[in-house]
Amino acid sequence: MTALQTAEAVIAHPQDGTSAPDFHAQTRMMRAEIRHDGLESKEASPMSSFFGFGLDEAIDVDCHWDDWSDWSACQFTCGEGISMRYRKVLRMAEGAGKACDSSNREERDCTMSACPIDCVYNDWADWTDCSATCGSSTRYQRRTSQAAQFGGAECSGSDERSEVCHQAVCPIDCEFSDWHDWGGCSKTCGGSAKEVRERVIMTPASGGGKACEGELNNSRDCGSKSCPEDCFVSDWGAWDLCSVSCGTGTTSRTRSITKAQAFGGAACPNLTETHSCSPGDVCPIDCVWSDWADWQSCAASCGETTQRRIRTQKVKSNALGTNCTGEAVEELPCSLSACPGDCGVSDWGAWDLCSVSCGTGTTSRKRNITQNVANGGAQCPDLTETHACSPGSVCPIDCVWSDWADWQSCAASCGETTKKRVRTQTVKANELGTCTGDAEETADCGLAACAID
Repeated sequence: MTALQTAEAVIAHPQDGTSAPDFHAQTRMMRAEIRHDGLESKEASPMSSFFGFGLDEAIDVDCHWDDWSDWSACQFTCGEGISMRYRKVLRMAEGAGKACDSSNREERDCTMSACPIDCVYNDWADWTDCSATCGSSTRYQRRTSQAAQFGGAECSGSDERSEVCHQAVCPIDCEFSDWHDWGGCSKTCGGSAKEVRERVIMTPASGGGKACEGELNNSRDCGSKSCPEDCFVSDWGAWDLCSVSCGTGTTSRTRSITKAQAFGGAACPNLTETHSCSPGDVCPIDCVWSDWADWQSCAASCGETTQRRIRTQKVKSNALGTNCTGEAVEELPCSLSACPGDCGVSDWGAWDLCSVSCGTGTTSRKRNITQNVANGGAQCPDLTETHACSPGSVCPIDCVWSDWADWQSCAASCGETTKKRVRTQTVKANELGTCTGDAEETADCGLAACAID
């Protein structure tokens, strides 16, 4: 088989599993074999047409990829999955060009909304012990659950179940009541007598329990010696320390018999008293101050003033703890320059008399400086105030003439004729004023006589 036939066979039937780079290597090798076998020809052979180049030419072309496809939809509709995109080879590598690698697919993580998780019960725990060793009792079995998430279904059913324990009947011993009070002596004192007390069976024996032993009635001598003497006790002593330092415990106090009961007197009361105590759900807590805050600004910008800083109780003491000592506020004087002193003035004095007795005049009033300006303070305002005044009566106003205007031309150019001038009133007289003189004045022109034809 010639090299050309070998190349055509490989192209037609590439070996299974041959990767793109291996295939291109074989192609380059066959291209060399074809040239070695003296197949170079200026005419394009079928092989030349297939590879896209003349066998007598060495063309080096890198692999060229197509654009990436769009990303695929996420692998799952909820939770975490993978999205992929692909590309294909537009042109295979030729000659010594860079071969295509295997990067025809890319993946990326994608996260959808969390998938619903239904509630699931865990296995039942072991049965508890029966609530009693005999008689009617119950035992329980419980289970826990893993809560639903992200909209999953909630658990249905109970997380506890119970059953009756079938046990033998419990033996019950007979039980007396406490002795009732003594019935009272037939004589208070000074002679032989008896008094009786009784008790009853509160619980009869059953189930093989122990029967009651003893009498239901009891008597004693009384009044045979001396009169009854009641028991007397001392005041209560101080309470003992609580049995625990924190949490809940017990404490007790005692008292002693100062005079014993005798001859049927009142019995002694309890000599011990006990009750629960709690030094506190937590142990003693002492007060703790916070750090001092920064100093605040001075209360004023000048003059004598102070600045202060505060702190708070970061931890408050409880009833057993130590209270905070010291102050919550601390003050210091501020070193500031003297404050500007504004000018101070007195109130206005009375208005002066009007400057005229009639018509419109002026009047004024004054005030004095009570404090001079200091340290750049505000300057003093006006110390005098003036405004128009009118006593009420109208003053006489005389007419005032303007200056005379120029003489007008003579009425004729010859003969006996006159000329005039005028003036106007620049101020008109009121009802009380006067106006003398005329608004017009005439005079002879003094011209030559006119010629007579």
